[in-house]
Amino acid sequence: MDIMLMVEKIIKDKRTEHLLDHLEQRWQDENEYEDWKDYFKRIKHNIEERYPDVIITKATKKPFGFCGTFNNKRFSIKMKINKQGFQLMGSA
Repeated sequence: MDIMLMVEKIIKDKRTEHLLDHLEQRWQDENEYEDWKDYFKRIKHNIEERYPDVIITKATKKPFGFCGTFNNKRFSIKMKINKQGFQLMGSA
C-alpha cells in the first residue's frame, strides 16, 4: 500500500478522530498535572494495534498529532482546530 493511502486510511478512521479529539481536550485541561509521555504511549498503542505496519515515533502538542513510519517512509497526522471543530490533516 502507498504511504498516502495509509495516511488517508488512518485519518478517515473514526476511532483515530475520536482518540485525538479526546486526548487533545484532555491535554488542554490537564497538561499541568499529566505526563506527555502517557499521551504518546496511548496514541502509539492505539494506532499500532489497528495498523500493525505503522510505527508511531513521536506525538506532538502543537499542532496536536503524531508522526510515524509506514514501510520505512515517514508521515505525520495533525489536528487543524477552528471554530467549527477540527480536521485531521496528513502529510508524507
